[in-house]
Amino acid sequence: MTPDVLEQLHRHQVAVNTLAGPALQIIRSENPSVFSLGGDLALFVELIESRSRQRLHQYARQCIALINFGVNHPKPDLLTVSMIEGDTYGGGLEMALATDYLIAEEQARFGFPEALFGLFPGMGAYHLLCRRVSPRLARKMITTAQTYSAREMLELGLVDEVVAEGAAEASVSRFIKRFGRTRNAFLATARLASDYHAISLQNLEQAIAIWVECALELSDSNLRLMRKLRDAQLQRWCAEENTASQKMLVS
Repeated sequence: MTPDVLEQLHRHQVAVNTLAGPALQIIRSENPSVFSLGGDLALFVELIESRSRQRLHQYARQCIALINFGVNHPKPDLLTVSMIEGDTYGGGLEMALATDYLIAEEQARFGFPEALFGLFPGMGAYHLLCRRVSPRLARKMITTAQTYSAREMLELGLVDEVVAEGAAEASVSRFIKRFGRTRNAFLATARLASDYHAISLQNLEQAIAIWVECALELSDSNLRLMRKLRDAQLQRWCAEENTASQKMLVS
């Protein structure tokens, strides 16, 4: 979730909002092994070490703009769907939870790893989780950094549908057909759920204010671990990108 990716997603949301008539937005990763590896840890380390409070706020505001669109999008006839084929962590999981319907392949893994380095997912995770699970479970998921399978997420009510590996696209196609037949019901219930579990922009702004302060208070040992996870994140992403390029060349 780099600033460039956040900006691209924002431009897409603006474009979707201008569409005439009912719309269905599908969020999917180009890499089937990874939906999102979460926040930009390389940027976090840089900004924390340089004490760049303003830039941390700027990044966080980019994130909550996306989340706010997901939970309070101004287009009443828009339904959003996350198509999750691979691992989904941190900020990527927050973005998925902000959509109306989540379809996941069974090999996908989910979690909020931020507690490992003394931080928490501050772009709305707690509020988003509490729309679907109890506050007690939300706190547990945030503070233990536990990883969950797609089936476990389904049992918790955090994922709406789990399908076999490679079947997500077909499942989304079926969902689109189903949406076409029962559009009014889908849109109405999504609107009711959004109203009942309302998350305001002010809620999100309060969360990122706490997140920034928490980030700037991290200890040296926390930062050492964050650097290790940053390196692991970059290595995983580079490896996945290389594998994708190899597959493209072979095909």
